[in-house]
Amino acid sequence: MTQAEKYFLFLLQKHSILITKIKIREKQLTKITENIVGFISKEKDLYVNAHSAFMNYTRFTFSVQYNRNPEFPTIDWKKLGENYGIFR
Repeated sequence: MTQAEKYFLFLLQKHSILITKIKIREKQLTKITENIVGFISKEKDLYVNAHSAFMNYTRFTFSVQYNRNPEFPTIDWKKLGENYGIFR
């Protein structure tokens, strides 16, 4: 887990937002990602929501954590966008 992710979790917990840790099997991860991309490409509302979530996370990371997070410049933003299902 990166420093940015740890700080993000800290802020969520600080504001009493429930965090549930789950275990993900690597085999299932690829299939889930492919399914998400498929759904998002077919449904405009899902794409808009995914894009909004990606942009909000990006803004948060940049505005709040840029000075505190030495890993910020190394974040693979394209890969992150792919994980949100908005970049292919």
